[in-house]
Amino acid sequence: MWWPPQDLGAEQAALGSMLIEPDAVARCLQVLQPEDFYRDAHKIICKAIRSVFERREPVDMVTVSTELRREGSSMTWVGRRYLTALIDTVPTAAHVVRYATIVEDKSTLRKLIHAGSQITGWATMAPRM
Repeated sequence: MWWPPQDLGAEQAALGSMLIEPDAVARCLQVLQPEDFYRDAHKIICKAIRSVFERREPVDMVTVSTELRREGSSMTWVGRRYLTALIDTVPTAAHVVRYATIVEDKSTLRKLIHAGSQITGWATMAPRM
């Protein structure tokens, strides 16, 4: 079975880093957009982190969990338990930019694959000469 390019470990490490290190948030969000994450739950969490950060509130497990509930997110059922698991997977927040770069690279590959598929589709529909 084929899976699109992804690195769930890097996604978890990037999110976990942002939850434990205030400086990691700005550094990570300079590289990543929520859409860069492969797993939908990670997109939702990143969006919540960005919302909290843009309001200039501290980003941590409590504020992000509250934001997920405020947004009516489908992630509220896992809330703090999953956020705690993300924090527990982070070896160190010092490498957050590397984790973010890995996630971004995989996102770029998925976008290229999608674009290639569209081009192939268009080419097969083109009139024959």
